[in-house]
Amino acid sequence: MANSAFENLERSPIPFNQTQGISYQNEILLCGDQDKRDCYSYHTIKNEYRLICYYPNNINLFGHCVLKWEESKDIITLLSFGSSNNKNFILVMSYSSVWDNVDENYNENENGDKNKWLYLKNKDGNNVTFIDNDYNLIGARGLIGGKNKNLLFITYLKSENDMILFCETIGLLIKYDEKKNEFEFYDLPICDNINKYAYLHFNNSIFLFGGYHVDINANITISKLIY
Repeated sequence: MANSAFENLERSPIPFNQTQGISYQNEILLCGDQDKRDCYSYHTIKNEYRLICYYPNNINLFGHCVLKWEESKDIITLLSFGSSNNKNFILVMSYSSVWDNVDENYNENENGDKNKWLYLKNKDGNNVTFIDNDYNLIGARGLIGGKNKNLLFITYLKSENDMILFCETIGLLIKYDEKKNEFEFYDLPICDNINKYAYLHFNNSIFLFGGYHVDINANITISKLIY
């Protein structure tokens, strides 16, 4: 397109929807998407793509996250996490450039444990379960930090919605879990001598103000108090 600020590059071998990209030397690593488990390397100088590997068959990607963990001249370590089939997963890959292999028909099975998504293991050889499965990690994003890059910070969208309802002498905390499609109700304490009051939530506190009080002689007093 003439006078365009964008340059048309080689199209990807497959369409990507919500993929995750990581830069490494002259490459952009494209890791999976909502519908596919394919991972490709795009070479920014050659303007070409090469297949790296696939995510494991038992993982359905939707809103996953991929992070750069460690990087050296020859190897980059990637971390990928998310939710699949109501379970959370965390995978690791040691990536060695597929462009270093002269053979264009690269085969991931001929490269040992490199260029494969493997479950992250602890020192006992068990899969790492780093967060409870009740937490929905779809669309979550992360950041690796700490002096030794041993801290993983995650932001995610909670699947619970909390609502508070007051009506005269009744106070309720209502929790709705979108994932389970369930409601839970909890009683809240409330003053029993005011009616028609207003309330609001501010700075982790609930304020009740105004309203009126009716005494035993049916006398009505408009309240100036705030609780």
